[in-house]
Amino acid sequence: MDNFLCPVCRKQLNLCNKSLSCENKHSFDLAKIEYVNLLLSKQKKGKQHGDDKLMVRARRDFLNKEYFASLLKKLSELIKKYVWDGCVILYAGCGECWYTANIYEYFIAMNWKALRL
Repeated sequence: MDNFLCPVCRKQLNLCNKSLSCENKHSFDLAKIEYVNLLLSKQKKGKQHGDDKLMVRARRDFLNKEYFASLLKKLSELIKKYVWDGCVILYAGCGECWYTANIYEYFIAMNWKALRL
């Protein structure tokens, strides 16, 4: 975990016990599953992190207009090239998993066994 910068001062974060901290004493605790949240919403009152309902709806509407259909097709074909029937694919990303859901449907349409988590 030595590739992280402090979101407050941009100094190197170092792992010490169960937290990441920088030379300026900004500290971010690791959760039990070794997850660390570097968002600053708690430090800056009134600031909201993440997308609000309007932004989520706008993104969903945009994605459903299939502007990225050709990219989705190429991704699906590329994944097909490197996986086999019954293979488990893990996508660790963020958002609404639009690509993941559509790639899953691509494999279901090919009658491949798939695991959806």
